[in-house]
Amino acid sequence: MRISEKLKDPKKRTVYAVSISLLFFFIYYIATDIKDLIFRFLFHNVNRYLTGKSFEFYLNCLLPVTTFLIFYLIFNALKRRFDDDEFVFQHINSACRKIIDRLLNPLLATITVLYFATWLPHYLFWPWWMDQDHFAVSAMSWQNGIIPYRDLIDFNFPFPIYFNWVIGQIFGWGRPMVVNTIDALLLISLVPVLTWWSRSLFQSRTTGICAIFLIVYHYCSLDYSRVMQRDWHVVYLAIISLCLLQVEDFKFKFHFIAILMAVACNTRPYAVLAFPAVLSAMTTAPHLPGTSRIRNAITFLVVFILSSVLLWLPLLLQGTLDDFGRNFWTELNKGSYQSAEKTTISKLIYVQLNRNLSFTALIGIILSLSTFWKDQNCRSTIITWLIAFGCFLFYMPACPVRHAYTDIPFEMIAALCFAICFGFLIKSGGPSPVLKCSIVAYWVYLYFPGWPIYSSFQASEKALVALARWEPLQDRPNGTNSVFATDEMKFYRYRWSDYQKTIQFLRENTTQNTAVGNFLRSYPFPAINGMTGRMTTWPCGEGIMWLRGVPGSSESDFAANLEKQKDAVIVWHDRGENFPLENKFGIIEQKIRHYYEPLTRIGDIDIWTRKKTTNPSDKPAG
Repeated sequence: MRISEKLKDPKKRTVYAVSISLLFFFIYYIATDIKDLIFRFLFHNVNRYLTGKSFEFYLNCLLPVTTFLIFYLIFNALKRRFDDDEFVFQHINSACRKIIDRLLNPLLATITVLYFATWLPHYLFWPWWMDQDHFAVSAMSWQNGIIPYRDLIDFNFPFPIYFNWVIGQIFGWGRPMVVNTIDALLLISLVPVLTWWSRSLFQSRTTGICAIFLIVYHYCSLDYSRVMQRDWHVVYLAIISLCLLQVEDFKFKFHFIAILMAVACNTRPYAVLAFPAVLSAMTTAPHLPGTSRIRNAITFLVVFILSSVLLWLPLLLQGTLDDFGRNFWTELNKGSYQSAEKTTISKLIYVQLNRNLSFTALIGIILSLSTFWKDQNCRSTIITWLIAFGCFLFYMPACPVRHAYTDIPFEMIAALCFAICFGFLIKSGGPSPVLKCSIVAYWVYLYFPGWPIYSSFQASEKALVALARWEPLQDRPNGTNSVFATDEMKFYRYRWSDYQKTIQFLRENTTQNTAVGNFLRSYPFPAINGMTGRMTTWPCGEGIMWLRGVPGSSESDFAANLEKQKDAVIVWHDRGENFPLENKFGIIEQKIRHYYEPLTRIGDIDIWTRKKTTNPSDKPAG
């Protein structure tokens, strides 16, 4: 009797289901030696003979192919042996089709919502990293007549200053929660764009939802030193531009995309890496004749140039464009802002590709290109994202200092490319639903990223309570766990409670005319000025960190600014930090002790104020 005939009897189906369940339970939970034996066979023994790059290649590429091939052969053997009338396998195909068509999207969407919902409440309380503080201080200084690039040392591109100036004009200065909310809204805004793009190209939302799922996971796993960085904003604008280029035309489409790319280039010069993919998307659109493509490309370039001129116009009108150019050119030639590492570009590229997600995205998108080469629409889409993948692979190597956040753009593009491979797999009519479902299950096993590092039900609950009461967060937010100490910790890092009380003290006991010198010299060099809406005593928006990060800067120039202040306080640790300092800045410390006096002490943080009188004969050393 064929197995299909046996399974038509409900009682026998129940017996088989219970028997198979017990067998799997025994193997997985009781017969652990068998499970370990299989694991060692697949991984440990292979690792003994294939080491280094060979093993990684096997694990990322050959193992999935081998596994799929084995399952496919077993599946067909069982089909021929036990089920000639295909009763069982028709039901399996039907079930797999329902899982892919009906359950996959809701499941991914639900998990993504949980990721975001357990991250956002406490993210609103995160402090700023020094980069965001730098641009906020520069914008605030500009508002008060202290001009960036001339009165404040800087060679960064200006759009982040414009952005913070607009926020300051609308919401006021020293409103970190507002900026954090806007950054979170940028992440949310990818949802309608990617779902529209996915629906337009794949006639399904699956690709867009998968991309959103991976991007949200990645962003919710960044600590407070990596979120809200310009590199994230650059890749955000590039993703939106590429997606809009591949959907149906709408009025002023190319004008809008040109403005987005002008903003990206005015944020970071490395945004030019997106241009090959943008031009590819414009010139390979299959639904447009050649003349329309040329006209659209010309429109894009003209609007891009005009937008770029307008974005640089404030510096030109202020008379500081030449100051920016001089600072930028000097720094470019002098090269003081250079990384000490000697890692080669090939090594950096290998490190970025040597990850399951990015490697599989590359292999998958190449296989998709060969599979769908004859389909002009698919070919255009794949080539565009393959170019984006290759260009953004050089984003981190192009940066003079390879901070951890310079890896974000490539990670985001790789996630999108992986989602595209996923979408083409679901869309393709070749593989059977069983094989598709097997591939999806294997990808979930191998690539499901788990829970984001900084998404937490408990932390979000505390944050929601603090929001309801409109009071500061008592416990340090998740993203600052590795840099701020709790009250119970008595070593090196600044305590979160001390930092919060310092911010509150400065807001309540100083005015907007009071200059604040942030002289906290230990990691993570907590942001003070932008968080409180107070001007800086230093000749640079980034403050003392500029001396530490840019060796060509002069400590004497920074120290001289302390004498000029009439109404100023210094935030520092006058008893020496809790662990050895990398840079003590002795000249500045002597100036502080000469011109300032203690005002209050908050835990390990001291606040000194400008002395009302200073003995002219008592000159500080240096």
